[in-house]
Amino acid sequence: EDSCHSEKNLNAMATLIPSSDRSTFIIAAHGADASYNVQGTKSNIVSKAEDGRCVTFCIFPSSGDSEIQQKSIEDDDNLLVKGEIAFSRIDDPNVASDEELVLYVARHGVPSFDEWYSGAFGDGQLPTELAMHLGLVRTWVATAPKRASDNRETVVVIHLLKKSCMANMKELTAYDKPPFVGGPDFIGNGLVIPPFALDLYAHVVLQSTYE
Repeated sequence: EDSCHSEKNLNAMATLIPSSDRSTFIIAAHGADASYNVQGTKSNIVSKAEDGRCVTFCIFPSSGDSEIQQKSIEDDDNLLVKGEIAFSRIDDPNVASDEELVLYVARHGVPSFDEWYSGAFGDGQLPTELAMHLGLVRTWVATAPKRASDNRETVVVIHLLKKSCMANMKELTAYDKPPFVGGPDFIGNGLVIPPFALDLYAHVVLQSTYE
């Protein structure tokens, strides 16, 4: 039996839910033994990238109380991306507490957020079978600042998935060969516009949620 397909996943709801407050998120990578003081966040995930760096993914409340904390990370030389959460989704709330998880982050250009979102997610859902195959635990879809090179809008997709399913995700996101990001040729059709400024896998070591 494929470890990504479990009885617990059969009722997975792959519905993207609009963010009510467009919370700010920050992803930063720093030294292997470093970690940010992430007080003031709504949630954060600390993980280890394949190159040994410590990667921190923080979501901040929309209130001004977290501005100092955001600034401390934003000023760091190792900031990878900052933006606003537009949608999120919980696919498998019943994932085992001892399940090894991986954080996957991708950032790329789009013709516009609305056009890309409509083409990629249609009615705001991923097929449950696909969510199961990828072992998705949670997904965030976000906007990020325009690319300096071509003034193109960019999006960031962040997946929390089962480590046992990482090979499936890597196959799906092999941008240089079919299926070109999951089925339709999104690159050829202009929905996904290279280059990919971020294509990162990191093994989760700590999760904290305060919401």
